[in-house]
Amino acid sequence: MNLNNFNRIVNPVIIQRGALIHEEERFSDFEKCGDTYTMTAHGTEDYEVSVTVENDGNVVDFDCDCPYHQGPVCKHVVALLFIIIEERGSRPDDAVSDIEDPRLEDRIEKIVASFDRKTLETLLVDQARRSPELFKHLTYHYDEHDNTAKLAKATVREAVRFVEENDGMMDYEGYEEDPWDMAYPLIDEVFENAVEAPTLLKSAQLFNAVIEACMESVSVSSDFVSVVLDDAVMKFRELLVTREHDSAARCACYEEMERFHLEHEEELLEATSGQYLIAMAMAGCEKSEAGFHEILTGLEQEYRDDEQLKTRIEVAKYHHLSRFHDDKTTRAYLYGRLDNAKLLKHTYAWAMEDEDFTMAVRCAERMVQNEGTSWKRQACETLLIDALRASGEHERAKRILKAHTLNGKETAFEMYESYFEGDALEREIDELLKELHPRNEASKQFIRIAERHRRYEALMTYVERHPHAVVPALRVLPERYIDRVYAVFERLVLKIASGADDRGHYRSIAKMLKDARKALGTRVDGLAGQLMSIYPRKRALRDELQKALRNGERRFTV
Repeated sequence: MNLNNFNRIVNPVIIQRGALIHEEERFSDFEKCGDTYTMTAHGTEDYEVSVTVENDGNVVDFDCDCPYHQGPVCKHVVALLFIIIEERGSRPDDAVSDIEDPRLEDRIEKIVASFDRKTLETLLVDQARRSPELFKHLTYHYDEHDNTAKLAKATVREAVRFVEENDGMMDYEGYEEDPWDMAYPLIDEVFENAVEAPTLLKSAQLFNAVIEACMESVSVSSDFVSVVLDDAVMKFRELLVTREHDSAARCACYEEMERFHLEHEEELLEATSGQYLIAMAMAGCEKSEAGFHEILTGLEQEYRDDEQLKTRIEVAKYHHLSRFHDDKTTRAYLYGRLDNAKLLKHTYAWAMEDEDFTMAVRCAERMVQNEGTSWKRQACETLLIDALRASGEHERAKRILKAHTLNGKETAFEMYESYFEGDALEREIDELLKELHPRNEASKQFIRIAERHRRYEALMTYVERHPHAVVPALRVLPERYIDRVYAVFERLVLKIASGADDRGHYRSIAKMLKDARKALGTRVDGLAGQLMSIYPRKRALRDELQKALRNGERRFTV
């Protein structure tokens, strides 16, 4: 692999993702040592990446500690390759970033302009036969015989079949990969083409094709199909919002959806749990004002004993009312359905807008009660806090904010802090740190509060009690704590190393030493040497330590 041709060898999807990391500058600590370049890539986690390149551009070695780097080149390595190219002032022959090069566009225009019609047709047909992506693009956008829906259905069926045949997990070149992740690009392709379709009508046709293919397969792949259905409805609803004021297009779209609904009414209602009705309501136009309202009213009565369907039908009716009726009618409908969890946020928003804070508090309290998952409940409690503060119920708001602060929510601490000042604030900070001190999982919040209010001694005693917090605390603690910090760090590293038995563990230890070196300086090199002398047979540990610590040292800073 060479810097001039890696983009022809690596999977195009990985190339695009790596280029995005490079373009969005989601990396740091880019360094060069000899022929080896290193950086830290930032994403859901930070990953250490290295690439060794000879003078002629040949890539002789590459490495990344992300979980997907097992044989094939990962997106983080690709991002580093683009950075190296930029650093060297060169570029691959046809890299992703070249597409945006105006000079290349000019050349392509000149080349295309030089062809006669027959040559162009032959070239396009030949390329379409070789490239499924180009074939599908041409079919979706330019086929006069309206085969787009058939192609969409075939694409979804292919994805569903793939998941069925690879039930749950599959073995792929030595590592396990989730077939859902491999199937989703096929589904996404249909959605993306629906969004890019020339008309909203064609988008509706593609959307219906996805729904129909899912309904055909729902009995054999219920989990995957239900997720695809949810995704399809969500993305189509987002598309409808972008065409809010295109009345003619919405009418054509609604008529297509109405036709599809009439053909598959019962099956469609069951398969989408009423979500298709919500999409129809959002696509509503003048032609749907009376007729669709009657349909929804009839369905409300018919399915009043089916809680899930009843809920979705009421949501659809709310969207329909908000489009065609005055605010008073819509608000009255919402206020009469506080038992509908799906409508509570809408009701809450109306109440806050009308400064009906008592109703807003009621809605928020119900949302909190309805949510079982803690992080969802916290999001609802944030709405409750806003309503309580607006209504003047500050003591209740403070109690919730304190609980959130103790659970590690940063924004809650800032709001809670705003209720105090002077000596009262100092006492409250001491109380918070006292309650957080025994909690092993509270390190991020403890460090954040201690740094903000300069409680360094409290932080040092926390680190001594919970050694795992020593690395993030390094950037906060002043230099006078360096000896106590190093003692904790050394004890932690030696304990981790005693149980380490594979390269992944060794790599984690090396990363810890590399991060700590920025604060502890050459003491870290001594600790690395100590590890290598204790475990002389662990060559992989030695390799990882040498790789991590070969760059220039950084001293402790306040």
